[in-house]
Amino acid sequence: MPERLRTGTAAALLAALLSAPLPGAAQEAVTVAVQDARLALMQLAAGTGRSQSGLLDAASRAIYLQDGSATLSELDAAADEAGSLDAMTAGANGTVTAHRPIVVLQGAELRLDPGDRLALDRRAGAFVLSLGATVFDGAEVAVTGGRHPRVDGFRPFIAGLGETSLTLQDTTFTGLGYNAESTTSGVSLVGGGLLASGTAAPVTGNTFENLRTVSLSELDTLEVTGNRVTEARGSGLRIRSVREARIQDNLVARPHGAEALHASGLARATISGNRFEAGQGKGVRIDDASRELRFTGNRVAGFDGSGVTLAEGAECVLLAQNEVADNRGSGISVRDAGTFILSGNEVRDNMGPGIGVIAQADGSEGLILRNVFSGNRQGIRATRVTRLRLAENDLSKQMPRLFGGDLDQHTPGWLKDRRADGATSMVLEEAAARTDAALRRNAAADAYAACSQTEGGV
Repeated sequence: MPERLRTGTAAALLAALLSAPLPGAAQEAVTVAVQDARLALMQLAAGTGRSQSGLLDAASRAIYLQDGSATLSELDAAADEAGSLDAMTAGANGTVTAHRPIVVLQGAELRLDPGDRLALDRRAGAFVLSLGATVFDGAEVAVTGGRHPRVDGFRPFIAGLGETSLTLQDTTFTGLGYNAESTTSGVSLVGGGLLASGTAAPVTGNTFENLRTVSLSELDTLEVTGNRVTEARGSGLRIRSVREARIQDNLVARPHGAEALHASGLARATISGNRFEAGQGKGVRIDDASRELRFTGNRVAGFDGSGVTLAEGAECVLLAQNEVADNRGSGISVRDAGTFILSGNEVRDNMGPGIGVIAQADGSEGLILRNVFSGNRQGIRATRVTRLRLAENDLSKQMPRLFGGDLDQHTPGWLKDRRADGATSMVLEEAAARTDAALRRNAAADAYAACSQTEGGV
């Protein structure tokens, strides 16, 4: 952070602004100050551990909600009373436009209720930073104004620091976010740190249009349900370092970034009933030692890269009953991952292998069970595996391109054994293969339970 943000005057004023009572204290009067915007950037930098010097020229002054609980119109009125008549303006259609950053301090609350409309002035450098509690419930938030004259590419954003700093429910967010930094990339919630307390509210029923990214990270628990993320300029949904998560019944469509969903460092997570459709990168990427993760009943289709990727030590991951189709890369790609179970998936019409396994982690196991393959470049391709078991997969519509990589040489033996006694189970250890007995009906669930118990003891 540049020295001009570290002056004694700025530090003293920041301490005064942050002296508001903790959440739960009775506060009826709404107190607003219009002060140096650099104070907000100092707090954002402290909360994320990253310099925000790129925003120094975005705005000179910000609206600080210090005390009390305010609606959007009440915040507008309080800013006028604080002597800054141009900080916020109300239009004839009911839209309130913020021409300054809005900062909700610890102990204060800002509420956007059903029917509220907030426009953030891009040219003036407006954004929302919540250190207290900001509630979006049935509102609309959009970007207005032309390009910023000094900060290249700037777009308004919403950032919350602390688990309870943002409530996102049934609201439409349009046009927010710029650059790859998670806190400025659109709508972001970062838990942990000095402001960590409470439990994050469910993110539910929202529409996120033309954002760069929706980023949710460093949380104990998280629910993301029934949202629509469309036309993201980066990754659609980025979830990182969450101890327990449920991601269900969401649509992420037409993202222009690296993936529709990037799940990194998740534990005990369920990702189910979602649709990931038609993007320029990968569909879903699960990595960074994510563990005990169930990915079930999802549709992943129409991506320029792989449909689903497990990588970088993802451990004890169950992919079951998904439809993975029409991707230009592999259907399901497993690379440098730990134990995984792929069961009951429909994998079809991918331009790469239906399932590709590369470089299993030492000591890990892979189970590919009762999947249905058709129209892929190859059915299953595996190289540099430690222990991989194939059982009862339907490759009848994948003929003649069944196997590739280390599996290719075992195709004749697999076909012979299948013709002889109906056996379709094969175990590949290093480069050697052997047929094996049929598995029980609940083999996938048993395998997931076994690796979950192992992980839970670590």
